[in-house]
Amino acid sequence: MATTITTRQPAFVPGHPRPVGTESTADVTDAASAAIRQYFGNPQSDGAPAGEPLRDLPELRSMGGVLEHTLPPEHATPGQILRVRPGDTIKLTTDDGTAQAGSDQRHEYEIPADFPAGLHRYHPLGRSSPRAHACLPAPLLVEGDIDQVDGIASARERTLVIGERRPADAAPPAGLTATVNGQVLPDIDIQPGEIQRWRILNADPRRVMWFHVEGHTLHQIGQDGMPFTQARPVQSIMLVPGNRAEILIRATRPGRYRVYAGKYGHGQTGQPQPAVDLATFAVAGRPVFNPMPRGLVDGPQFATEPIAEKRTLRFTGGDGTPGRAVRTVMDGHELDLADVDRYVTAGTVEEWVLINDDATQHRFHLNGHPFQVLDVQGIPAGDQSWQTNPEIWWDTYRLPANGQVTIRAHIRA
Repeated sequence: MATTITTRQPAFVPGHPRPVGTESTADVTDAASAAIRQYFGNPQSDGAPAGEPLRDLPELRSMGGVLEHTLPPEHATPGQILRVRPGDTIKLTTDDGTAQAGSDQRHEYEIPADFPAGLHRYHPLGRSSPRAHACLPAPLLVEGDIDQVDGIASARERTLVIGERRPADAAPPAGLTATVNGQVLPDIDIQPGEIQRWRILNADPRRVMWFHVEGHTLHQIGQDGMPFTQARPVQSIMLVPGNRAEILIRATRPGRYRVYAGKYGHGQTGQPQPAVDLATFAVAGRPVFNPMPRGLVDGPQFATEPIAEKRTLRFTGGDGTPGRAVRTVMDGHELDLADVDRYVTAGTVEEWVLINDDATQHRFHLNGHPFQVLDVQGIPAGDQSWQTNPEIWWDTYRLPANGQVTIRAHIRA
């Protein structure tokens, strides 16, 4: 379950951009190629059988500062990539499929001129269609300064949308199959020594994805649409539904490597989610060498403005049982989306304490407003999946079971 706080000024829920990168793998001499082969070693065992090549998602780019798009009632899964720049206007029309005059809804959003470059998402709020949950969110790419950084501008770009597929007659979680860009276990091809830029969205509405690539380090360059000032090498990244991460990955020796979500238990009740294979990292071809960028861009600074308001949100009532509703209480008042009586002021900074009284982790999403995590209490001993660095900005985070998180939120104007 996710919680949404409504602001007095509606905010767009965007994403990240960047021109489609072309594969740029500098050619090397035979001597250099031999040296690189010696460095990378002999090919690995065949590993997973060959799958279909990963397909690029269809993409729509803004023209003349405007992007116009109609969302049909029956979307392809995953949704189409929208690519824009700061200052652009997005005009969306939603077709409800009734063919009645005036039944379509039209929405217009202006991307702020200072909007950060990165992977964002677009998704319905309060839409009643039973398919809306399955077909969105979808990627929104906002182009900007990080796309011009040496080592990123030349890297091949892959957008990976992790979702699910299940038979129509199978109730979740029965019959669920993980997908990437709508495919089951696709091959992600790469040459030894090549660096690619991966933009990853967890669009699965139910499952957290503890993302790994077997035998490879992930150099993270952004989180939830906010770029980092320098790449952060990590072995894995936790993605709750709605999270986005951007990474650079350099292929090592030839072989076939698992791309998978690790086994993870996100509560004090029930069984942990089993590991699931997502794709195969297929390293083959002539070795190349792509340089890893050093510095990136000037990222958002830590909030130093006076705190306009301090609030406490408490999530209670659930015990980990499927279908058991979780109540959300803000400052002693239970929140009801049908009767909004809590507002925040655009252009201010607030500090919130998020208390989870439940026996399972709770996903928290602040719609369109980035926040920093100041403190996390209740992380289980030995759980290596948490990122708690206050320099990282988020719009979706998880609360430990029977724990709490303190955040500092920038309320966008």
